[in-house]
Amino acid sequence: MQKSICFYLCLLLWAPLAYAEKLVFTEYDFIGRLGAPEDQLWYDNIQEALKRLGHDFDVRFEPGKQAIHHALSGQSDGLLFQSPMLKELFPSLVRVEFQLAVVPIYLYGMKERELDSICEQRIGMLMGFDEFSVRLQELFQCPKPVTPHYGHYMKKMLMMLKSEQLDWFLAPVVMEPFLNAHVDKQFYRLGASEIKLPVYMYLSEQNQALAEPLSEALAEVYREKGVDNTSYRPVRLGESLQR
Repeated sequence: MQKSICFYLCLLLWAPLAYAEKLVFTEYDFIGRLGAPEDQLWYDNIQEALKRLGHDFDVRFEPGKQAIHHALSGQSDGLLFQSPMLKELFPSLVRVEFQLAVVPIYLYGMKERELDSICEQRIGMLMGFDEFSVRLQELFQCPKPVTPHYGHYMKKMLMMLKSEQLDWFLAPVVMEPFLNAHVDKQFYRLGASEIKLPVYMYLSEQNQALAEPLSEALAEVYREKGVDNTSYRPVRLGESLQR
């Protein structure tokens, strides 16, 4: 009898360690499946931070609208590598306040154009990047706000770019693998890298209690590994950013 009680007590103590809760995060397909090998460091840092809080970690790559819907409905546990403006669009999502990295924003076009007239040119961008239309006005000293064409889908925006319904497409540099895969000729990248996009993790509403401890755990992991979260890709300090 004594042996039986001891066995069950040991089993109860061991069970939480053996069956850590797995959290599944959704990520936009154009970044994950076509990302550069260096992106793995992002996932390693997140995995380590969640492990310290007793969670396993998995990523599911989905189209943008579907990824957001699944996080909002609780079908996934959150989103990875998202704009700080996402909180304004979807208040029920909980932002983890530790900044993962800072990504440059560029203008992409199918041919060279006169920059003097960029204020009048047709610029497309995905929904959620509204803040950058103001930054473009400042950057190119436009006399009035730039009014971009907003869209929900990357492929549709690229079709408009290729058919010259748009002159430029405003996008983070991490979308370049997607652009390369869907544009059949060389595109031009306009160096507007003064525009930077900090990226964050978001949690679905049922995981909001995890936000603060996860932010602290991420900060601890980055600090221990000597990772710079103010650069494009959180490479270890001293390593090259060149691909």
